[in-house]
Amino acid sequence: MARSLSAATVALVRTHVPRPGATPDALSGEPVGDLLADDDGRPSTARVYLARHAEPVDDRRDDDPLLSEKGATQAAALAEALQGRLGSRPNLVVWASDTHRSQRTAEPVAAAYDTAVQVRCDALFEPRDRRTLIAMLMQLDPGAVVVAIGHAPLIRALLSDAGAAGRGSDAYCQINLFELDLMTGALRFDKLIEVAVEPAG
Repeated sequence: MARSLSAATVALVRTHVPRPGATPDALSGEPVGDLLADDDGRPSTARVYLARHAEPVDDRRDDDPLLSEKGATQAAALAEALQGRLGSRPNLVVWASDTHRSQRTAEPVAAAYDTAVQVRCDALFEPRDRRTLIAMLMQLDPGAVVVAIGHAPLIRALLSDAGAAGRGSDAYCQINLFELDLMTGALRFDKLIEVAVEPAG
C-alpha cells in the first residue's frame, strides 16, 4: 500500500469564545463556553478523537494485516476508554481508513454505539491526507463528535502542525483530542487521552 508523500499545510490556531452561563461539557468536563461559538452563542466546532490503529499481526508478507491478539485487547480498551468519556452519544460518527487494522480497531467503538464504521479511503493514512480529512470534517454539523482511527504518519503530521509533537502520541490506540473550528477549518490540539491496556491472557 505504497503512497507518495506531498506537502500540505493546514492552518491551526487556538481560539476560544466563552459563552456566559455555560454548563460543563459531558465529553471533556470542560465548560461548553470554552468552545468556539457563532454570533448566536451556538457551538461552531466539532470534536475529533484521533487514534492510531491497534497492533497488527507481524507478517511481512501481508501489507494489510489483521490485528494481533494484543491488538484486539488494545481495541477493546480504546472502546471502553471512549465510552467512559463520551457516555451516551447516539450521533457519534466512527471513521476508519481502508485497512483491516484500522477498521478492526474501530469496530468495538462502533458496536458500543450501535453504529457502523465509515471507511474513509483517502483521509487517514499519509500526511497529504490531512487536506481531505479537514474537508470532510468541515461537512459535519456543529457539536459533532468523530472517532477517527488512522495511521501514524498522518497523526504525526497533524500533531506537528498543531505544535503538539511532544504532547500528543502516535502509539497504538492512544487518543489525540482535536477541536475543529467549522467556520475557518482551523484544527486545534486539545489533549492526549492515554489508554491503559491490560496484558492479554
